Amino acid sequence: MKRAEIFVADYVQTLNIIGNPRINNRYTTEDYFLSKSVPVYNDIVPIIRLKQFVADEYLQYIELWYQEGIEFNYRTIKATNVLLEPDYVSVEVEVDRTIRVPDETFRDRQGIKIYVRFPFLEDGRVGAERSTPRIYKIEPINRKYNDRNYLAVGGQLNAIQYFGELNPINSRFRPTWALTRPSIAVHAVKKLNPFLYVRASLSMGRVFGDDFTAADPKDPLARYRYIRNLHFRNFITELSAVAIVDLRPNTGLYYRRKFITPYLFGGIGLMSHNPQARGPGAFRGNWIDLQPLGTEGQGQPGYEAPYRLIQPVLPFGLGVKFRLGYRWDVALEAGMRYTFFDHLDDVSGDYPDPGDLRDASDTQPLIYRLSNRSLESEAAFRALDRSDLDLLINQLPPGVIDFVGSDGRTYTTFNGYGRRGEQRGNPRTNDIYVLTGFHLTYLLRVDRPSAPIQIPDYEYNF
Repeated sequence: MKRAEIFVADYVQTLNIIGNPRINNRYTTEDYFLSKSVPVYNDIVPIIRLKQFVADEYLQYIELWYQEGIEFNYRTIKATNVLLEPDYVSVEVEVDRTIRVPDETFRDRQGIKIYVRFPFLEDGRVGAERSTPRIYKIEPINRKYNDRNYLAVGGQLNAIQYFGELNPINSRFRPTWALTRPSIAVHAVKKLNPFLYVRASLSMGRVFGDDFTAADPKDPLARYRYIRNLHFRNFITELSAVAIVDLRPNTGLYYRRKFITPYLFGGIGLMSHNPQARGPGAFRGNWIDLQPLGTEGQGQPGYEAPYRLIQPVLPFGLGVKFRLGYRWDVALEAGMRYTFFDHLDDVSGDYPDPGDLRDASDTQPLIYRLSNRSLESEAAFRALDRSDLDLLINQLPPGVIDFVGSDGRTYTTFNGYGRRGEQRGNPRTNDIYVLTGFHLTYLLRVDRPSAPIQIPDYEYNF
Protein backbone atom coordinates (compact mmCIF):
# COMPACT_ATOMS: atom_id res chain seq x y z
CA MET A 1 0.00 0.00 0.00
CA LYS A 2 1.35 3.39 -0.98
CA ARG A 3 1.44 6.25 1.46
CA ALA A 4 -0.78 9.17 0.53
CA GLU A 5 0.51 12.66 1.22
CA ILE A 6 -2.09 14.47 3.28
CA PHE A 7 -1.75 18.00 4.57
CA VAL A 8 -3.93 19.69 7.16
CA ALA A 9 -4.60 23.39 7.20
CA ASP A 10 -3.52 25.41 10.23
CA TYR A 11 -7.06 26.35 11.06
CA VAL A 12 -10.47 24.76 11.55
CA GLN A 13 -13.43 26.34 9.86
CA THR A 14 -16.62 26.70 11.84
CA LEU A 15 -19.51 25.86 9.52
CA ASN A 16 -22.49 26.18 11.82
CA ILE A 17 -23.53 26.34 15.45
CA ILE A 18 -26.11 23.98 16.87
CA GLY A 19 -27.93 23.74 20.18
CA ASN A 20 -27.25 20.79 22.42
CA PRO A 21 -30.58 19.29 23.62
CA ARG A 22 -28.85 17.45 26.46
CA ILE A 23 -28.28 20.75 28.21
CA ASN A 24 -31.57 22.41 27.30
CA ASN A 25 -30.03 24.52 24.53
CA ARG A 26 -28.58 26.88 27.11
CA TYR A 27 -25.09 26.37 25.75
CA THR A 28 -23.96 25.78 22.20
CA THR A 29 -21.40 23.49 20.70
CA GLU A 30 -19.82 24.08 17.35
CA ASP A 31 -19.83 21.88 14.27
CA TYR A 32 -16.25 21.71 13.06
CA PHE A 33 -14.69 20.51 9.87
CA LEU A 34 -11.02 19.82 9.37
CA SER A 35 -9.99 20.83 5.84
CA LYS A 36 -7.53 18.41 4.31
CA SER A 37 -5.87 18.96 0.96
CA VAL A 38 -4.53 15.98 -0.95
CA PRO A 39 -2.29 16.98 -3.86
CA VAL A 40 -1.81 13.38 -5.00
CA TYR A 41 -3.41 12.73 -8.43
CA ASN A 42 -5.39 15.98 -8.11
CA ASP A 43 -7.88 14.24 -5.84
CA ILE A 44 -10.67 16.25 -4.29
CA VAL A 45 -10.46 17.41 -0.67
CA PRO A 46 -11.80 14.88 1.87
CA ILE A 47 -13.68 16.30 4.83
CA ILE A 48 -13.62 14.90 8.39
CA ARG A 49 -16.66 15.87 10.35
CA LEU A 50 -16.04 16.32 14.08
CA LYS A 51 -19.46 17.41 15.27
CA GLN A 52 -20.08 14.34 17.44
CA PHE A 53 -16.64 14.52 18.96
CA VAL A 54 -17.03 18.14 20.01
CA ALA A 55 -20.48 17.61 21.48
CA ASP A 56 -19.57 14.51 23.48
CA GLU A 57 -16.09 15.44 24.61
CA TYR A 58 -16.99 18.80 26.08
CA LEU A 59 -20.41 17.96 27.39
CA GLN A 60 -19.03 17.00 30.81
CA TYR A 61 -17.33 20.39 31.15
CA ILE A 62 -20.33 22.36 29.95
CA GLU A 63 -22.55 20.57 32.45
CA LEU A 64 -20.15 21.45 35.25
CA TRP A 65 -20.13 25.08 34.19
CA TYR A 66 -23.91 25.09 34.16
CA GLN A 67 -24.00 23.85 37.76
CA GLU A 68 -21.45 26.44 38.87
CA GLY A 69 -23.11 29.35 37.09
CA ILE A 70 -20.02 29.97 34.99
CA GLU A 71 -20.49 31.52 31.57
CA PHE A 72 -18.98 29.65 28.64
CA ASN A 73 -18.42 32.02 25.74
CA TYR A 74 -16.74 30.47 22.72
CA ARG A 75 -14.03 28.12 21.56
CA THR A 76 -11.90 27.63 18.48
CA ILE A 77 -10.07 24.57 17.28
CA LYS A 78 -7.10 24.10 14.99
CA ALA A 79 -4.94 21.25 13.79
CA THR A 80 -1.31 21.68 14.82
CA ASN A 81 0.42 18.49 13.64
CA VAL A 82 -0.38 15.64 11.25
CA LEU A 83 1.27 12.22 10.99
CA LEU A 84 0.40 9.94 8.07
CA GLU A 85 0.77 6.19 8.54
CA PRO A 86 -0.05 3.40 6.04
CA ASP A 87 -3.50 2.74 7.46
CA TYR A 88 -4.38 5.83 9.50
CA VAL A 89 -3.82 9.53 9.96
CA SER A 90 -3.22 11.10 13.39
CA VAL A 91 -4.12 14.74 13.89
CA GLU A 92 -3.14 16.80 16.91
CA VAL A 93 -5.81 19.34 17.73
CA GLU A 94 -5.62 22.32 20.04
CA VAL A 95 -8.82 23.82 21.46
CA ASP A 96 -9.02 27.33 22.91
CA ARG A 97 -11.98 28.56 24.91
CA THR A 98 -12.89 31.67 26.83
CA ILE A 99 -14.57 31.19 30.20
CA ARG A 100 -16.13 33.82 32.44
CA VAL A 101 -16.48 33.36 36.19
CA PRO A 102 -17.97 36.06 38.42
CA ASP A 103 -14.70 37.89 39.03
CA GLU A 104 -12.69 37.33 35.86
CA THR A 105 -12.39 36.07 32.30
CA PHE A 106 -9.64 33.66 31.29
CA ARG A 107 -8.70 31.33 28.47
CA ASP A 108 -8.78 27.58 28.71
CA ARG A 109 -6.65 25.41 26.44
CA GLN A 110 -7.03 21.67 25.88
CA GLY A 111 -5.13 19.29 23.64
CA ILE A 112 -6.23 16.06 21.97
CA LYS A 113 -4.94 13.64 19.36
CA ILE A 114 -7.40 12.17 16.86
CA TYR A 115 -6.70 8.95 14.93
CA VAL A 116 -8.55 8.71 11.60
CA ARG A 117 -8.77 5.65 9.31
CA PHE A 118 -9.39 5.78 5.54
CA PRO A 119 -10.17 2.85 3.24
CA PHE A 120 -7.14 3.74 1.11
CA LEU A 121 -7.10 2.58 -2.47
CA GLU A 122 -4.33 0.32 -3.64
CA ASP A 123 -2.83 3.13 -5.69
CA GLY A 124 -2.80 5.43 -2.65
CA ARG A 125 -5.44 7.85 -3.90
CA VAL A 126 -7.91 9.27 -1.40
CA GLY A 127 -11.29 10.48 -2.56
CA ALA A 128 -13.99 12.00 -0.41
CA GLU A 129 -16.74 10.49 -2.55
CA ARG A 130 -15.24 7.00 -2.32
CA SER A 131 -13.55 7.03 1.09
CA THR A 132 -15.54 7.56 4.28
CA PRO A 133 -13.15 8.44 7.11
CA ARG A 134 -13.71 7.03 10.58
CA ILE A 135 -12.33 8.35 13.88
CA TYR A 136 -11.37 5.20 15.75
CA LYS A 137 -9.41 6.60 18.71
CA ILE A 138 -8.98 9.89 20.57
CA GLU A 139 -6.24 10.49 23.13
CA PRO A 140 -5.39 13.46 25.34
CA ILE A 141 -2.16 15.28 24.65
CA ASN A 142 -0.26 15.17 27.92
CA ARG A 143 0.89 18.63 28.83
CA LYS A 144 2.69 19.76 31.92
CA TYR A 145 0.35 19.92 34.85
CA ASN A 146 1.65 23.38 35.69
CA ASP A 147 -1.02 24.79 33.41
CA ARG A 148 -3.69 23.91 35.98
CA ASN A 149 -1.70 25.33 38.83
CA TYR A 150 -1.46 28.72 40.43
CA LEU A 151 0.71 31.10 42.39
CA ALA A 152 -0.68 32.51 45.63
CA VAL A 153 0.48 34.96 48.29
CA GLY A 154 -0.75 35.58 51.79
CA GLY A 155 -0.13 36.46 55.40
CA GLN A 156 -0.17 34.71 58.74
CA LEU A 157 -1.08 35.64 62.29
CA ASN A 158 0.33 33.11 64.73
CA ALA A 159 0.89 32.40 68.39
CA ILE A 160 4.51 31.42 69.04
CA GLN A 161 5.75 29.51 72.07
CA TYR A 162 9.15 28.21 73.05
CA PHE A 163 9.96 24.91 74.76
CA GLY A 164 13.31 24.30 76.43
CA GLU A 165 15.03 24.61 79.81
CA LEU A 166 12.72 27.42 80.95
CA ASN A 167 9.64 25.57 79.69
CA PRO A 168 10.81 21.96 79.75
CA ILE A 169 10.09 18.96 77.61
CA ASN A 170 7.53 17.43 79.96
CA SER A 171 5.22 20.41 79.33
CA ARG A 172 5.40 20.45 75.54
CA PHE A 173 1.79 19.42 75.25
CA ARG A 174 0.71 21.46 78.30
CA PRO A 175 1.66 24.96 77.16
CA THR A 176 2.08 27.84 79.59
CA TRP A 177 -0.10 30.51 78.01
CA ALA A 178 1.73 33.29 79.86
CA LEU A 179 4.80 32.45 77.74
CA THR A 180 2.92 32.72 74.42
CA ARG A 181 3.66 35.66 72.15
CA PRO A 182 2.31 36.85 68.75
CA SER A 183 4.07 36.24 65.46
CA ILE A 184 3.43 37.45 61.91
CA ALA A 185 4.51 36.08 58.54
CA VAL A 186 4.13 36.47 54.79
CA HIS A 187 4.24 33.60 52.34
CA ALA A 188 4.10 32.63 48.66
CA VAL A 189 2.67 29.31 47.49
CA LYS A 190 3.05 27.51 44.16
CA LYS A 191 0.83 24.55 43.28
CA LEU A 192 2.77 21.80 41.48
CA ASN A 193 0.17 19.06 41.06
CA PRO A 194 -3.13 17.93 42.64
CA PHE A 195 -1.35 16.89 45.86
CA LEU A 196 1.82 18.93 46.11
CA TYR A 197 2.60 22.59 46.79
CA VAL A 198 5.74 24.50 47.75
CA ARG A 199 5.62 27.44 50.14
CA ALA A 200 8.24 30.03 51.01
CA SER A 201 7.64 32.00 54.21
CA LEU A 202 9.25 34.85 56.11
CA SER A 203 8.13 35.03 59.73
CA MET A 204 9.00 37.23 62.69
CA GLY A 205 8.16 36.72 66.33
CA ARG A 206 9.53 36.88 69.85
CA VAL A 207 9.77 33.86 72.13
CA PHE A 208 9.93 34.24 75.89
CA GLY A 209 10.72 32.12 78.91
CA ASP A 210 10.76 32.80 82.64
CA ASP A 211 11.44 30.44 85.54
CA PHE A 212 9.38 32.59 87.88
CA THR A 213 6.34 32.35 85.59
CA ALA A 214 6.58 28.70 84.55
CA ALA A 215 7.88 27.01 87.74
CA ASP A 216 5.84 26.41 90.89
CA PRO A 217 8.02 26.56 94.03
CA LYS A 218 5.64 24.12 95.74
CA ASP A 219 6.17 21.49 93.03
CA PRO A 220 9.25 19.36 93.85
CA LEU A 221 9.86 18.83 90.12
CA ALA A 222 9.75 22.56 89.36
CA ARG A 223 11.42 23.90 92.52
CA TYR A 224 14.89 23.76 90.98
CA ARG A 225 13.83 26.07 88.14
CA TYR A 226 12.12 28.50 90.51
CA ILE A 227 15.33 28.90 92.51
CA ARG A 228 17.42 29.22 89.32
CA ASN A 229 15.37 32.36 88.45
CA LEU A 230 16.47 32.77 84.83
CA HIS A 231 14.50 34.41 82.05
CA PHE A 232 15.03 35.50 78.46
CA ARG A 233 13.42 36.90 75.36
CA ASN A 234 14.55 36.21 71.82
CA PHE A 235 13.39 37.89 68.60
CA ILE A 236 13.38 35.28 65.82
CA THR A 237 13.35 35.92 62.09
CA GLU A 238 12.78 32.76 60.09
CA LEU A 239 13.03 32.10 56.35
CA SER A 240 11.71 28.68 55.37
CA ALA A 241 10.71 26.58 52.39
CA VAL A 242 8.32 23.68 52.89
CA ALA A 243 6.49 21.12 50.79
CA ILE A 244 2.75 20.87 51.43
CA VAL A 245 0.89 17.62 50.72
CA ASP A 246 -2.89 17.77 50.46
CA LEU A 247 -4.64 14.74 51.94
CA ARG A 248 -7.50 15.36 49.50
CA PRO A 249 -6.32 16.03 45.94
CA ASN A 250 -7.53 19.13 44.11
CA THR A 251 -7.61 17.92 40.52
CA GLY A 252 -10.00 20.47 39.06
CA LEU A 253 -9.62 24.07 38.08
CA TYR A 254 -8.82 26.55 40.82
CA TYR A 255 -12.42 27.71 41.23
CA ARG A 256 -13.51 24.10 41.77
CA ARG A 257 -11.00 23.27 44.51
CA LYS A 258 -12.40 21.49 47.55
CA PHE A 259 -14.08 23.45 50.31
CA ILE A 260 -12.09 21.70 53.08
CA THR A 261 -8.62 20.23 52.55
CA PRO A 262 -6.42 18.85 55.36
CA TYR A 263 -2.69 18.83 54.69
CA LEU A 264 0.75 18.01 56.05
CA PHE A 265 3.92 20.03 55.56
CA GLY A 266 7.64 19.76 56.15
CA GLY A 267 10.80 21.46 54.98
CA ILE A 268 13.87 23.38 56.02
CA GLY A 269 14.65 26.91 57.10
CA LEU A 270 17.10 29.36 58.61
CA MET A 271 16.51 31.45 61.71
CA SER A 272 18.34 34.43 63.15
CA HIS A 273 18.03 35.05 66.88
CA ASN A 274 19.54 37.05 69.73
CA PRO A 275 18.67 36.04 73.32
CA GLN A 276 18.41 38.86 75.86
CA ALA A 277 17.72 39.26 79.59
CA ARG A 278 16.98 42.18 81.90
CA GLY A 279 20.04 43.32 83.76
CA PRO A 280 20.51 43.27 87.56
CA GLY A 281 21.44 46.13 89.88
CA ALA A 282 22.48 49.24 87.99
CA PHE A 283 21.46 47.56 84.73
CA ARG A 284 17.94 46.90 85.94
CA GLY A 285 15.34 47.51 83.24
CA ASN A 286 17.85 47.25 80.38
CA TRP A 287 17.72 44.32 77.98
CA ILE A 288 21.23 42.92 77.59
CA ASP A 289 22.44 40.68 74.75
CA LEU A 290 23.54 37.38 76.28
CA GLN A 291 25.45 35.63 73.48
CA PRO A 292 28.45 38.03 73.50
CA LEU A 293 28.82 37.62 77.29
CA GLY A 294 29.14 33.83 77.36
CA THR A 295 27.07 33.17 80.49
CA GLU A 296 28.19 29.52 80.52
CA GLY A 297 31.82 30.38 79.83
CA GLN A 298 31.58 30.22 76.04
CA GLY A 299 34.71 31.53 74.41
CA GLN A 300 36.86 31.20 77.55
CA PRO A 301 39.73 28.68 77.76
CA GLY A 302 38.38 25.27 78.74
CA TYR A 303 34.80 26.05 77.68
CA GLU A 304 32.76 25.66 74.52
CA ALA A 305 32.88 28.07 71.59
CA PRO A 306 30.15 30.73 71.41
CA TYR A 307 26.96 29.53 69.75
CA ARG A 308 25.92 30.99 66.40
CA LEU A 309 23.13 33.53 65.99
CA ILE A 310 22.02 32.00 62.67
CA GLN A 311 20.81 28.42 62.93
CA PRO A 312 19.02 25.86 60.71
CA VAL A 313 15.51 24.74 61.65
CA LEU A 314 13.19 21.97 60.50
CA PRO A 315 9.58 23.18 60.20
CA PHE A 316 6.87 20.51 60.05
CA GLY A 317 3.25 20.16 61.04
CA LEU A 318 -0.31 19.94 59.81
CA GLY A 319 -3.24 22.15 58.95
CA VAL A 320 -6.61 22.42 57.29
CA LYS A 321 -7.56 25.00 54.66
CA PHE A 322 -10.98 26.28 53.68
CA ARG A 323 -12.03 27.81 50.37
CA LEU A 324 -13.58 31.23 50.95
CA GLY A 325 -14.28 32.04 47.31
CA TYR A 326 -12.80 31.74 43.85
CA ARG A 327 -9.47 33.23 44.92
CA TRP A 328 -9.35 33.24 48.73
CA ASP A 329 -8.34 30.49 51.15
CA VAL A 330 -8.09 30.56 54.93
CA ALA A 331 -6.19 27.92 56.89
CA LEU A 332 -5.66 26.87 60.47
CA GLU A 333 -2.16 25.48 60.95
CA ALA A 334 0.04 24.16 63.75
CA GLY A 335 3.74 23.65 63.13
CA MET A 336 6.81 22.77 65.16
CA ARG A 337 10.28 24.18 64.54
CA TYR A 338 12.98 21.76 65.59
CA THR A 339 16.35 23.42 66.14
CA PHE A 340 19.77 21.79 66.16
CA PHE A 341 21.09 23.67 69.18
CA ASP A 342 20.19 24.29 72.82
CA HIS A 343 20.81 28.00 73.31
CA LEU A 344 17.60 29.60 72.12
CA ASP A 345 17.19 30.56 75.79
CA ASP A 346 20.95 30.97 76.47
CA VAL A 347 20.67 28.03 78.90
CA SER A 348 22.14 24.62 78.09
CA GLY A 349 24.98 23.17 80.15
CA ASP A 350 26.63 23.78 83.52
CA TYR A 351 27.50 26.89 85.51
CA PRO A 352 30.97 28.28 84.81
CA ASP A 353 33.48 29.21 87.46
CA PRO A 354 32.85 32.88 88.31
CA GLY A 355 36.57 33.48 88.47
CA ASP A 356 36.85 32.57 84.79
CA LEU A 357 34.29 35.24 83.91
CA ARG A 358 35.51 38.13 86.04
CA ASP A 359 36.89 41.24 84.45
CA ALA A 360 39.98 42.29 86.43
CA SER A 361 38.57 45.80 86.85
CA ASP A 362 35.06 44.65 87.82
CA THR A 363 34.39 43.73 91.46
CA GLN A 364 30.91 42.39 90.65
CA PRO A 365 31.11 40.96 87.14
CA LEU A 366 27.97 41.45 85.07
CA ILE A 367 28.48 38.14 83.27
CA TYR A 368 28.30 36.05 86.42
CA ARG A 369 25.34 37.99 87.78
CA LEU A 370 23.46 37.17 84.58
CA SER A 371 24.65 33.57 84.73
CA ASN A 372 23.63 32.90 88.36
CA ARG A 373 20.52 34.75 89.62
CA SER A 374 19.52 32.27 92.32
CA LEU A 375 19.81 34.73 95.23
CA GLU A 376 18.03 37.69 93.63
CA SER A 377 15.08 38.69 95.80
CA GLU A 378 13.02 39.69 92.76
CA ALA A 379 12.06 38.06 89.51
CA ALA A 380 14.04 40.27 87.16
CA PHE A 381 11.59 40.20 84.26
CA ARG A 382 8.48 41.19 86.20
CA ALA A 383 10.20 42.91 89.17
CA LEU A 384 8.02 40.82 91.49
CA ASP A 385 9.07 39.80 94.98
CA ARG A 386 10.21 36.19 95.35
CA SER A 387 8.64 35.73 98.77
CA ASP A 388 9.16 31.97 98.70
CA LEU A 389 12.94 32.25 98.46
CA ASP A 390 13.61 32.57 102.22
CA LEU A 391 11.30 29.63 102.88
CA LEU A 392 13.19 27.49 100.38
CA ILE A 393 16.55 28.49 101.89
CA ASN A 394 15.35 27.22 105.27
CA GLN A 395 13.80 24.06 103.81
CA LEU A 396 16.87 23.08 101.79
CA PRO A 397 19.91 23.23 104.10
CA PRO A 398 22.60 24.37 103.91
CA GLY A 399 20.75 26.95 101.79
CA VAL A 400 23.21 29.75 101.08
CA ILE A 401 26.91 28.89 100.87
CA ASP A 402 30.21 30.64 100.17
CA PHE A 403 32.84 29.25 97.83
CA VAL A 404 36.15 30.35 96.34
CA GLY A 405 36.43 30.85 92.61
CA SER A 406 39.40 30.18 90.36
CA ASP A 407 40.50 33.77 90.84
CA GLY A 408 40.82 33.24 94.62
CA ARG A 409 37.82 35.40 95.48
CA THR A 410 34.84 34.37 97.57
CA TYR A 411 31.36 34.12 96.08
CA THR A 412 27.97 33.54 97.67
CA THR A 413 25.25 31.43 96.07
CA PHE A 414 22.35 29.10 96.73
CA ASN A 415 23.66 25.60 97.36
CA GLY A 416 23.76 23.66 94.08
CA TYR A 417 23.87 26.78 91.90
CA GLY A 418 26.77 28.83 90.59
CA ARG A 419 29.80 26.59 91.04
CA ARG A 420 31.56 25.14 88.02
CA GLY A 421 30.08 21.79 86.98
CA GLU A 422 26.73 22.33 88.71
CA GLN A 423 23.75 21.91 86.41
CA ARG A 424 22.32 25.03 84.82
CA GLY A 425 20.48 23.49 81.84
CA ASN A 426 19.94 20.19 80.05
CA PRO A 427 22.26 19.71 77.06
CA ARG A 428 20.61 16.40 76.11
CA THR A 429 17.58 18.11 74.52
CA ASN A 430 17.50 20.85 71.93
CA ASP A 431 15.14 23.81 72.08
CA ILE A 432 12.08 24.05 69.86
CA TYR A 433 9.32 26.56 69.19
CA VAL A 434 5.77 26.10 67.93
CA LEU A 435 3.67 28.33 65.67
CA THR A 436 -0.11 28.00 65.68
CA GLY A 437 -2.42 30.35 63.86
CA PHE A 438 -4.39 31.47 60.84
CA HIS A 439 -3.29 31.88 57.23
CA LEU A 440 -5.07 34.01 54.64
CA THR A 441 -4.08 33.30 51.03
CA TYR A 442 -4.99 34.99 47.75
CA LEU A 443 -4.60 33.26 44.38
CA LEU A 444 -2.51 35.83 42.59
CA ARG A 445 -2.01 34.24 39.16
CA VAL A 446 -4.01 31.39 37.70
CA ASP A 447 -2.47 29.55 34.75
CA ARG A 448 -4.55 28.38 31.84
CA PRO A 449 -5.82 24.87 32.55
CA SER A 450 -4.55 22.43 29.95
CA ALA A 451 -4.32 19.15 31.80
CA PRO A 452 -5.34 16.06 29.81
CA ILE A 453 -9.05 15.75 29.19
CA GLN A 454 -10.97 12.53 29.68
CA ILE A 455 -11.93 10.73 26.48
CA PRO A 456 -14.97 8.42 26.20
CA ASP A 457 -14.06 4.83 25.40
CA TYR A 458 -16.44 4.33 22.46
CA GLU A 459 -15.72 4.72 18.76
CA TYR A 460 -16.79 7.64 16.60
CA ASN A 461 -18.47 6.77 13.32
CA PHE A 462 -19.40 9.33 10.69
